Amino acid sequence: MTKSSVHVNSRDSEGIRTIDIFEAAYDRAELDEFRAQQLNKNGDELQKSVAELIVKLSRNYQFTDKEVHSDCAYPPKYEGPKPITDQIRAIAKIFGLNPSQALEFAQRLPELPEGAEGWFAVPSVDTLTKKFFFESDQLGGKVLPSDPACQR
Repeated sequence: MTKSSVHVNSRDSEGIRTIDIFEAAYDRAELDEFRAQQLNKNGDELQKSVAELIVKLSRNYQFTDKEVHSDCAYPPKYEGPKPITDQIRAIAKIFGLNPSQALEFAQRLPELPEGAEGWFAVPSVDTLTKKFFFESDQLGGKVLPSDPACQR
């Protein structure tokens, strides 16, 4: 399943389904008026907890139990990844890209998963292809990459 860059909100079909799930749980709680008021009084904490639960439950855990043992290790001087904004700027400079959209996206990244050492910026396949690989035109002829340094 591929990721979509379109954001779903509470009025979209998937969002409506989530709201229905919350409503069903709320109804099953059978709150009296006092407990309903208490829940509303703690709205900020409820919103924070729901947001954390959304992040947790919307992740794909396909490879959670797929870790294998390795004798490989990082070099002793390795200090972890550079800040994500530094990585984005470096990639943008190398590939001649405008980093503004990626930098904006980086500001909205969720907390790192447990055990993760940091976020990593990776150029898209299209960006790599344009810089390093030959493309075929419609007549089957080869077209050189756009970067003259890569034209051999």
